[in-house]
Amino acid sequence: MNILFVCTGNTCRSPMAELYFNECRKRAGLTECARSAGISTLDGGDISENSFNVMREEGIDASKFRSAQLTFEMLEEADMIYAMTANHVNILKECAPQFAEKITTLLPGKDVSDPFGGNLDCYRKTFEMMKPELQSLAMRK
Repeated sequence: MNILFVCTGNTCRSPMAELYFNECRKRAGLTECARSAGISTLDGGDISENSFNVMREEGIDASKFRSAQLTFEMLEEADMIYAMTANHVNILKECAPQFAEKITTLLPGKDVSDPFGGNLDCYRKTFEMMKPELQSLAMRK
């Protein structure tokens, strides 16, 4: 199973999704199988400071995380692609219609709010929005 989480800059939402999803799988004795990317980012950027802090609160070391620009190969290799917003889904389906059946929002019928520029509490709230769904997805084999 290869999971891809997608957002805009790959420094806030999708890194937290990737790191937490993989940590849930690791704690359950399952293989880590998620990665993340941004629609509009550069390769090699650091995770945002507040995303880093939220992950640290969860006992996850995010120091090695680096942003990645979304590529065709990433879309091709993924079994499922979870975007943070309906707008991300629309962009992905427009650019790569051949993968439409495996592209969806992480939270059905709901966008994951972008905490970019917000305080730590804003990042916590965004993470808490995603957490139950990430836990559920991580336990699928």
